[in-house]
Amino acid sequence: MTIASGKFQNFICGKLLGNGGITKQEGRKPRFQFMHRVEDYGWTEHCNEQLKGKIPLNPPTYRKVKDPRLR
Repeated sequence: MTIASGKFQNFICGKLLGNGGITKQEGRKPRFQFMHRVEDYGWTEHCNEQLKGKIPLNPPTYRKVKDPRLR
């Protein structure tokens, strides 16, 4: 999967429409990130493997995010 391929572009679009995003902070380069539930860690690793080498990504890390809508 190359950056110019339709498969890569579909993969990135899917992440952005699903649970991903691009952020830009003052004085820093744009950052792409996506989040999944801890139960989906295998899928997260797979996605990271598909993208690493094509765009700069840090390895997956666990960060607990509390959803205020849930009790």
